[in-house]
Amino acid sequence: SYPSNLKHIYDAPKILFYKGNLDVLKNNINLAMVGSRKCTQYGINCAKNISKSLSDVGINIISGLAIGIDTYSHIGCLEGKGKTVAVIGSPLDNILPRRNIKLAQKILDDGGLILSEYNIGSAVYPSNYVHRNRILSGISDGVIVVEAAKKSGALITVEYALDQGKNVFSIPGNINSCMSEGCHKIIKEGATLIHSVEDILNEYQIDRNYYTENSKKYDNIKLNEKSIEILELIKDNGILNIDEICDNTKMEVKYINAILNELVLKDLLIEMNNQVYSLNI
Repeated sequence: SYPSNLKHIYDAPKILFYKGNLDVLKNNINLAMVGSRKCTQYGINCAKNISKSLSDVGINIISGLAIGIDTYSHIGCLEGKGKTVAVIGSPLDNILPRRNIKLAQKILDDGGLILSEYNIGSAVYPSNYVHRNRILSGISDGVIVVEAAKKSGALITVEYALDQGKNVFSIPGNINSCMSEGCHKIIKEGATLIHSVEDILNEYQIDRNYYTENSKKYDNIKLNEKSIEILELIKDNGILNIDEICDNTKMEVKYINAILNELVLKDLLIEMNNQVYSLNI
């Protein structure tokens, strides 16, 4: 039952412990999704939405059950049709972090899988989490980096993935955010930039029409003329703060603020920080 694509990686674990459904790793596309523990709202939205979109077309999402991007990658996948796999750095009788114990149970209840190379009762060391990353990338067909600082641990997974000959994808972020430095670094070094989920689907030759039919279409949501004007303005500019939106639309700030709040609630916009807004992917 040992995963076939793990057998040939460097320093392959001699034995694996698991809970859940091992068949998740067979005959499916499995993509690892990693990123910062100290993620921004932008990173959270990207992780959840991209993970769900991939899950909707049957792609399984692998992550590490850590706080931050890992958590939201698992949550997004649980909302779709795919299954999610957690590779943990502690034994199965000691799920860490403890705040994700309920999430781990949801993964199992949904027919997913939890993997560890550490025997029951083993002590947990910080180095465990570095070493488990080779498994995370090893059982995947590619790695997606959602948000990562220049020295993020997520980039260790990228190094393993490159050594193992796996595809590496990266989501670009705000050039002024330190949480995007790692993503931009690996894009410069050759990682595939993700502009939309289609960039990933095309790589694996998955029917884009299926994706388009099942994805969220902004024009299917009833919006007034001013809301559409603001959405188009942000779409054209990438990101805008509330003052720039006021200057471009000539509307009073109280009306702009009400519209922005409504668009955020409808999951069409995300507020990145300090009243800076971008389209939700």
